[in-house]
Amino acid sequence: MARIRQTREYEGRTADQGYAAAEKAFSNAGFEIWKRRPLGWLLMAKREGPKGTIQANVACRPGRRAIVLLTLESDHDSEPELHDLAKEILSEVNSQLQAP
Repeated sequence: MARIRQTREYEGRTADQGYAAAEKAFSNAGFEIWKRRPLGWLLMAKREGPKGTIQANVACRPGRRAIVLLTLESDHDSEPELHDLAKEILSEVNSQLQAP
């Protein structure tokens, strides 16, 4: 079982903005969001890949800068494969949060 966590901070952004960006990033990466907790800035999602299911969570924290914590877990995919997927998801989050 492989599991990774990655955290990003976004100066001048809110937890609400991070949550919305992560929601769109999950959809664009082919994940089905099965639990939304907008008041707690939490998303839980899954995606069926060629090797099996990938579970994903995003939690956002408020503060001077929004913090986005992404967790990916799979029984079949390797850590490098999960890192590649995390890069794709966080790149989309970055794009969403950089847009005017």
